[in-house]
Amino acid sequence: MPSLDHAYELTEKLNEEKIEYLVICIQKSKDSDNATYFLNVNDNTVPTLMKVIKDVLKDLERRLD
Repeated sequence: MPSLDHAYELTEKLNEEKIEYLVICIQKSKDSDNATYFLNVNDNTVPTLMKVIKDVLKDLERRLD
């Protein structure tokens, strides 16, 4: 499976810039897929993130139709 080194580097840079984030990495392999997420948000940002996640879920559901 590929390394997550780039994801770790990205989150380090986002932390340095004090940027809140949710990063999802999906690693595909012959036998299975694996997902890893990196999350750094303040409590007051949670409602915004939840709205975005709901929008993403709606988009993904449309893709399955």
